[in-house]
Amino acid sequence: MEKRNEENKLLIKLGVNVLFIFITGYILFFSLPIYSFYNPQKVIVTLIQPIVRWIGIHFFGLDTNFTGLIISDSQGLLIFLFLLLVISFFIGLLWLKFIPYHIEKVKYWMKIIISYYLSFVLFIYGANKIFKCQFYEPEPNILFTPLGYLSKDILYWSALGSSYSYNIIIGLVQIITAFFLFFKKSRIIAATAAVVLFVNIVIINFTYDISVKVFSSFLLFISIIVAFPLFKFIYLFFYKEQRSLPTYKEWSPQRKSKKSILIYVILKTLVIGGILFETFFIYFKENAFNGDKVPKYSLFGAYQVFSSKTSINRFFFHSGGYFIIQENNENMKDYKIMTVYSEAIKLKDYNDQIYYLNYRMVNDTIYLQGMINSTPIFVNGKKIDLKKLPLLQNQFHLTIDNIKE
Repeated sequence: MEKRNEENKLLIKLGVNVLFIFITGYILFFSLPIYSFYNPQKVIVTLIQPIVRWIGIHFFGLDTNFTGLIISDSQGLLIFLFLLLVISFFIGLLWLKFIPYHIEKVKYWMKIIISYYLSFVLFIYGANKIFKCQFYEPEPNILFTPLGYLSKDILYWSALGSSYSYNIIIGLVQIITAFFLFFKKSRIIAATAAVVLFVNIVIINFTYDISVKVFSSFLLFISIIVAFPLFKFIYLFFYKEQRSLPTYKEWSPQRKSKKSILIYVILKTLVIGGILFETFFIYFKENAFNGDKVPKYSLFGAYQVFSSKTSINRFFFHSGGYFIIQENNENMKDYKIMTVYSEAIKLKDYNDQIYYLNYRMVNDTIYLQGMINSTPIFVNGKKIDLKKLPLLQNQFHLTIDNIKE
């Protein structure tokens, strides 16, 4: 019995080691959202990519065209995570065998790393929502795409982008959760709130086929680790009928001297300050506190064709630098805008073919003339006031009495 208990303890220690190394490696190598400071992740990923490609081709039998690209929800990312798990296992074994340590210390530092990382991520995404830099108002071409032609992820993104108040509320919830993750007394409750948030996000990502499934699942997994004591209490309360509150104790560094307390306060202040700086600095730098109101180039918008010698019904200038044509049969064709001159637009298609369109803007009417794919373009379009569309109306009805069908 004692031998079995020792074996179980060793397995638990090995599991904690592997988990600690894997989580830390994933955060450092792939998912640390740093933009204001130098982020070495791109360099690291570039170095690892040939290894991932070789493993994918020779061990998993992938096609030789496989590039090993490590991006969200790619085969390259999954192979990278497999490789990271294998490396974590062997390092965990060496750690267990050659370096004496207290397992509770490893658990403590793992939860600290997870808590501050979760806080960082929630601050970033919370601010992105509040300042409308995640869910934008739908682009002009999306507003005029028939519902059945939209993919599920674009449909979801567009619906959320149309409601500023929703973004404010969810963003504030994420930022409040992030704030309370900083502090020991509120950490477990905040982590539980994070679990609720990430369960919802994971369900959305899988059911709407949004390509951050691996990342959101990782966030859910690590938030469960921090919130686990509360889940354990709920389990004991309902299934073991343990009605008294359990005493939850874990190892933590002892800071008895004034010097150790001062160092702790300084380090914590620097980390929190760095997170807040990375979160909010970009908005002050760009003076952009509402992504929907960031100035667009003059041609941006949707245009209804009123005089044309082609089958074009509408055309759009996308904020991302695309010229999009919508034909009478609802088909759309897009071209990358390379340069906008005073009276001409340089376009490029997906075959790197270059086209030029001459244009003249008179008030809210644009006159286009040129040649695309050997097809003459002679189009007159009137700019559509997108703010008058029903989806972008800022309406709220407490009761149904005043709703017009």
